[in-house]
Amino acid sequence: MKFLKWWSILALLPVVLFTGCSDDGSEPDLITIADFAGSWETVTYRVTNSAIPAISLEIISLGATMEWTADESGNFTGSAFIPAVLAGQDLDLDVGGTFSLISQDSVVINFVPEIPPFLTQTRAEFELTGNLLSFIDENSTFDFDGDGTEEAAIFEGTFMRS
Repeated sequence: MKFLKWWSILALLPVVLFTGCSDDGSEPDLITIADFAGSWETVTYRVTNSAIPAISLEIISLGATMEWTADESGNFTGSAFIPAVLAGQDLDLDVGGTFSLISQDSVVINFVPEIPPFLTQTRAEFELTGNLLSFIDENSTFDFDGDGTEEAAIFEGTFMRS
């Protein structure tokens, strides 16, 4: 019985040793700010009320657009269109700013200048898989009912690199 116990442990050793490694046995590549370089189109951009998740706005489906291009140092420029249904009047905006990598799954996005309520400085969790990038900021606010008081909000965006 002892032999089977040790054999089981030894059989699992390669699984433990190689978890997190790539197919060639090396460590997985770390994400750098240069991995954000390219031209991006916003596919979805949603703001959801943290306390009442049924209250949610998906601004791309309401006619908004945002495209941006990032360089290898984390600077980005682009344009956004916010329709009157969201802003009271149609807005064509130039956007710009920087990405700062905080960790392998977190980034700070600095918009210069900030354009509330949708384009403000935020720390967001991200996932980058090939040409698909998603951000989620679970620690934000938004005035859902237009009463001048911001409610806790979650911002989520999905972007496709062209």
